[in-house]
Amino acid sequence: MDLNIIKRLKKTGLFSEIEEKSIEEYFTGIKYEIKKYSQDENIAFRGDEIKGLYINLEGKVATEMLKESGEVKRIEEIDSYSLLATAFIFGDKNRFPVDLNAVTSTSIFYIEKNELIQLLKKDDRLLKKFLDEISCNFYLITFGIILLIKLLEKNSVSIF
Repeated sequence: MDLNIIKRLKKTGLFSEIEEKSIEEYFTGIKYEIKKYSQDENIAFRGDEIKGLYINLEGKVATEMLKESGEVKRIEEIDSYSLLATAFIFGDKNRFPVDLNAVTSTSIFYIEKNELIQLLKKDDRLLKKFLDEISCNFYLITFGIILLIKLLEKNSVSIF
């Protein structure tokens, strides 16, 4: 594995506590890809199957939704060294909930689901960090839903 990739992985929350030498060792026998995207290029469409872990190694990524009016609504911009869509990798409903687009020139580190499982088994710290990432994302989603419900109730809009 290239030292530049190792240094970038180490800047992610997933690998922050892992020594560079260990990162290199852990990827021995593990298949991965570096996917490069140009500015404004689509990385994934809403509804595409999520077959593995995507890590933004370089650049900025936007999550977007197409409104009924045809207008594109930007939900979030995600900076380098972020894991993408971790809550949707496993399970029966493993599809992107939004479009994923490169805001700038972007490099994505991709590891297929079964390879990810093998990697997570190599160090308990990796498994814990990965589960922490999913838990934090779930908390943020739940908090967002609660705020939305309160806003709708304040405006006398019933959703139930």
